[in-house]
Amino acid sequence: MIDWAEIRAGVLGSFGLLIGDPHAMARFDCSFRGFWRSFWVIPLMVPAALVSILADRSLVEGTASPSAVAIAGLASYLLGWIAFPVVMAALAGPLGLGPRYVPMMVARNWSSILGTLPYVVVTLAWLIGLMPVRLLALATLAALGFDLYVSFRVMRAAAAAPPGLAAGLVALDLVLTLLIDAGTARFVVG
Repeated sequence: MIDWAEIRAGVLGSFGLLIGDPHAMARFDCSFRGFWRSFWVIPLMVPAALVSILADRSLVEGTASPSAVAIAGLASYLLGWIAFPVVMAALAGPLGLGPRYVPMMVARNWSSILGTLPYVVVTLAWLIGLMPVRLLALATLAALGFDLYVSFRVMRAAAAAPPGLAAGLVALDLVLTLLIDAGTARFVVG
């Protein structure tokens, strides 16, 4: 299990990457051990996944089984954490990112907390009735934009990638997420 000092360092490192701090990567443990420990972010992010699943259940109420929505949401969540690291493990060498793979994954994992925060706030605001449904799509799109920006900053710094490659990596991560979400949604609708 990770401790508060690691969580604090990961969040502060992520914030540093967001604001362009050239020393932000030093906050992350980019050792092989740190790589595996960064995946402890997965259980830390479960509340965000549950908020998303609750929103999905509310949005498809009456058209899909609540348990099917929950299973699909959890499957999508777990597969989403696996897909990009596995694909990047195969692509890192050909893209010239082999030596940067571990720091890139460590920073990506920790930065998911910061990147997801606006989505969680928006979704919770809608779920508890503070935001009308007509604003949900726009607010969710803005939250996605922030998450993509955080991811871009991470790829630029942690992967030492030029802007075009960093944008391509962010797009690859997004496409994988959308494909996984579409595949698990098929489970819900039959």
